[in-house]
Amino acid sequence: MRFLHLSTAYQVYLDNLYAEHPALAGESFDIQCQEIHRDAFGWADFWSHYLGERGFVAQDRLANAMPAQLAWARAHGVQAEPGSWMLQIAAEQLRQFAPEILFVDDYAAFPAQWIAELRERVPSIRLVIGWCGAPYQDASFFHVCDLVLSCVPELVDRFRTLGLRSELLRHGFDARILDRLDGEGSQGNQDTASRLPVTFVGSVGTGNAAHDERLSLLARIAGQFELTVFTPASNRSAWQRLRTAAKVAIGRERAVPPALRRRMRAAVFGLEMFRTLRSSTVTLNSHIAISAGSASNMRLFEATGSGTCLVTDWKPDLGEFFEVDAEVVAYRSAEECAEKVAYLLENPAARDRIAAAGQARTLREHGFKQRAADMDRLVRRHLP
Repeated sequence: MRFLHLSTAYQVYLDNLYAEHPALAGESFDIQCQEIHRDAFGWADFWSHYLGERGFVAQDRLANAMPAQLAWARAHGVQAEPGSWMLQIAAEQLRQFAPEILFVDDYAAFPAQWIAELRERVPSIRLVIGWCGAPYQDASFFHVCDLVLSCVPELVDRFRTLGLRSELLRHGFDARILDRLDGEGSQGNQDTASRLPVTFVGSVGTGNAAHDERLSLLARIAGQFELTVFTPASNRSAWQRLRTAAKVAIGRERAVPPALRRRMRAAVFGLEMFRTLRSSTVTLNSHIAISAGSASNMRLFEATGSGTCLVTDWKPDLGEFFEVDAEVVAYRSAEECAEKVAYLLENPAARDRIAAAGQARTLREHGFKQRAADMDRLVRRHLP
């Protein structure tokens, strides 16, 4: 079967990647994709690689990587308009590849009308799969999909109440990342020379109620431990900071406590994120409000797969993935989190044992090889 995964990346990530590799934008489409995929941002080439092992003819396309996409367009004689190049080029890539299955993981970037028109332009498409792992404002995109996948059970239930076909698909970890880190001399979990004591890698949205509990937790931990927070919130421009200050003044946003703001560093992505996790003595996880009753986010598997000791918020189903307090450490309150972090920092043998066990569990049961098998099963179940 022919399968195309269509995605986007954060613009700040793409800007940083091309800034770090100034000659990359002048390379061919294939070479640019190889470099982007090697960096392992998001799902990179995970689906094409592991579905390929299962007999699929699969591709991953990063629609908003402008230099790569324009290189493809030049090589294929495609004239793209400046204001609509992303959708134009993606549509032509789909037409030429002629997939039977289209998997779109960014509901905000690809309008429902575009998907509907794509079905007419690319008649090979038999199944359109959408993805949702976060709060959304407009469900119109999902209504033009044949199937909506989510890592969040609560969202699956919500989509089903809307009359949509929806299935659960968990996140996972690509073990090839470890080979890349080892190959470049990245320090393993046992080397304590330059370890970060406690980290959090992810979003801290002061204007997003979904992140309120996370913000409170991190403020509590920052007051007691040497916490480093790697977050897009620290990358804001002066104008964005001014807007945030104005919203705080009128009560529309929460202010980041000074103790926490001092601990915030620029966001890390791709292999740099995995290096950061691997060099963390302990790393924290906190789910957003939409996943109140379930363990569902990527960080569960990114952190454990990297080999760090994960301290995560307790969820009723966490034990389905990891043995609690043996493979990951769970907390039910900020106070309990602080207690467990203190214990782990003071007891390196126990901490390293948990980290090793968590990594082994992820590599054994939560790899992308297993997730590709899940995707294969779901595709065959829903393919008309």
